[in-house]
Amino acid sequence: MGLPLAATPAPAQFCYAANGGGSNNVSAYQIGSGGGLVSIPGSPFAGGNLPAAIAVHPQGQFVYVVNEGGNNVSGYRIGRNGALTPVAGSPFATGVDPHDIAIHPSGRFAYVASASDNAVCAYEIASNGALRPINPFGTGGFPHAVALSPDGKFAYVANQATDNISGYSIDSNGDLAAVAGSPYPAGIGPFSICVDATSKFVYTVNEGEDSVSAYTIGPGGQLKPVPGSPFPTGSDPVKIVTDRHSKFAYVANMVANNVSAYRIEENGALTPIPGSPFCQRSRDLFYRD
Repeated sequence: MGLPLAATPAPAQFCYAANGGGSNNVSAYQIGSGGGLVSIPGSPFAGGNLPAAIAVHPQGQFVYVVNEGGNNVSGYRIGRNGALTPVAGSPFATGVDPHDIAIHPSGRFAYVASASDNAVCAYEIASNGALRPINPFGTGGFPHAVALSPDGKFAYVANQATDNISGYSIDSNGDLAAVAGSPYPAGIGPFSICVDATSKFVYTVNEGEDSVSAYTIGPGGQLKPVPGSPFPTGSDPVKIVTDRHSKFAYVANMVANNVSAYRIEENGALTPIPGSPFCQRSRDLFYRD
């Protein structure tokens, strides 16, 4: 399994890695001025059973780790030196087989894709970092990934078993409501999903057919395929990210052991960057600039 990573918001000070595969802990690092990593005293910190995804609170106060084998989320407070301390009540129960977590840009809510329950578990984030459950919301089959638009209006879920994307609007209480036309067709086995920094486009990698499906986001959150979509990737794509300026997209191809790189056109279409794909050694890709 890969090595999920997350960095604290700009100016980034710390980097955290969720270590599954029997380690079941979280490594913490100080980010140097040149980008180098220095282990924080006490690292790695005890985690749950089979950590699968990690996210940092937008204000840089807390870290949340999804434990696929424990059916829960571990919450940690970030100390001044980057050390992690469990928040009160951690870990917090999820549905069965959680795979991914996304935190609302406001820092008020968190959403976890619970694959075997075909649901998204929603939570209110308390001031001390504790997660208070909101009613779960139904998805398509085996939701594997969840992404929120940076403007905080919409949530999108990649449903691996039913080959589609569920779209939701997010209200002021953190509740989700299906947007018109949801779910939307994707390729075979959508595995990872992201929304670009402008909240204009949604991208999902289709592991079963080696492609990326691209969509424009309508005023009500509805999705419309971008001309030319889907776009080819390398073999077995498992992760997609875009840069914070919405200029580029990157796909990690697990079997091919490389990264496909694309320029994002004005209409959301993806054009391969010269030299793509580029060599890679790990399964997961997390872009920071």
